[in-house]
Amino acid sequence: MKNRVYLFFKKIKLYIKYYSLFDNVRLSKNQVIYIVNKDLRNAGLVDRFKTIVAAYFIAKQQGFEFKILHTKPFNLVDYIVPNKIDWTIDENDLNYGIKRSRILTYTSKIPKLSRKINQYHVYVGRDLIRNYYPEPERFDIWHSLFNELFVPSKKLIMLLAAQSIKENEYYAVHLRFVNALEHFEEGYNNSLSIDKRELLISRCIQHILLLKEQNHGIPFLIFSDSDIFLERIKNNKNEGIVVLDGEIGHITFRGEENNVVLKTFLDFYMISRAYKVYSLLSPEMYNSMFAAYAAHAGGKCFERIELKE
Repeated sequence: MKNRVYLFFKKIKLYIKYYSLFDNVRLSKNQVIYIVNKDLRNAGLVDRFKTIVAAYFIAKQQGFEFKILHTKPFNLVDYIVPNKIDWTIDENDLNYGIKRSRILTYTSKIPKLSRKINQYHVYVGRDLIRNYYPEPERFDIWHSLFNELFVPSKKLIMLLAAQSIKENEYYAVHLRFVNALEHFEEGYNNSLSIDKRELLISRCIQHILLLKEQNHGIPFLIFSDSDIFLERIKNNKNEGIVVLDGEIGHITFRGEENNVVLKTFLDFYMISRAYKVYSLLSPEMYNSMFAAYAAHAGGKCFERIELKE
């Protein structure tokens, strides 16, 4: 109910600001278009991917073209490009006349699209596929749809190729601390005292080392939103523990910084290329889906491990 009210008021705001009674372009096709809008606070990378894949799922099921308009605060095609379908569209091709265009929102069910509407605009959404298919079938479907849409850009391919560690030759471990160890983003009150920080860091490192012992000889690539944690595990100097270079940041707040956006895409694709993906979680940490969906994108096995206090 809360989500429906939120979506309702978002739609009203967008209709008032952007839409009118008159068509501003001529339309001949039926399209579903995912749009990043500067007036909305846009989600993180994985939440965008969830909405994009769900919108594509809706469009494909009902025979509509699918397009993506994602040029601000960064241009999506700088990092990932069309694979099996051309989803690119120019902003001038958007129609804001309410006779033939609608804002499409959905909750738990696949909405029925009308052929009388030429463009459905999607601004926010969620992973709709999980409501219709059980595990692991839904992971396979999400993997297939994601890879129909995207392949890495030349810039990202070059960066992936420059890494010293090759696909399927390492394990990936992801840890999301948010503000537990240092301030990472607004909106979370999970900062810890110095003593509790040290205990949490020690627990996480000990479990990573335990996983490494159980999989002797295979490198472990560590991903996190905490510079403090990554620095600590690097200073541990354990052979086979690898941390990628690059500046960490959340693209919701730092989407205009190319180095931060590139690092986010690098992390996602490197996780997707691991032999297996782990996510470590404790009560002080955030239950992130970043690693899970990166694993789904790569068709890899994912395991969440919950650490006790």
